[in-house]
Amino acid sequence: LKKKMGNVLRSMDRGVQAADSVVTYLFLYLGPSIIESVIVFIIFYTHFDIPLLSATAFISFSAYIIVTVKITLWRKQFRRKTNKHDNEFHDKATDSVINYETVKYFTAEKFEIGRYSESIKKYQKYSISTQ
Repeated sequence: LKKKMGNVLRSMDRGVQAADSVVTYLFLYLGPSIIESVIVFIIFYTHFDIPLLSATAFISFSAYIIVTVKITLWRKQFRRKTNKHDNEFHDKATDSVINYETVKYFTAEKFEIGRYSESIKKYQKYSISTQ
């Protein structure tokens, strides 16, 4: 039976950061950009009286959204692996610190350092793919 306290703490921290990012991007970037794009489409159509320009801008904007969503979904597999290894090394670090006396009692410092180093290497390997 393992506690995995570090895993839980890291997952909670990542959840808070994700919620903050969603709110920031949704209300500060995505919402205003969509509103601005719709206004530009309307201006192109009404003021310049060039429906083809408005349609071209709308199709380009739609294609950009579709490509962005597809690439994001493709990259999600790499992010998932990175998060898994990130949880592992935070889990090992936190549990080693919390169980410091047990590690010292059984003179398992080298063993814990080896486990932690291996976790860091795995995280770094997968972290490069999400940059």
